[in-house]
Amino acid sequence: MLSCTITDRVSIGQPCCAVHNCANLLPSTQLCYCNVHADFEAVCSVEGC
Repeated sequence: MLSCTITDRVSIGQPCCAVHNCANLLPSTQLCYCNVHADFEAVCSVEGC
């Protein structure tokens, strides 16, 4: 679970995987998914796409 505080556009916390309740670390802060869920990068995130 990620706890984060945002003030003046500065976020404090550790980036986490975009999959709900995934506790794996991201390989890079530019990525949205951990190595386990990396296949989701190729899936469109827009519902009804």
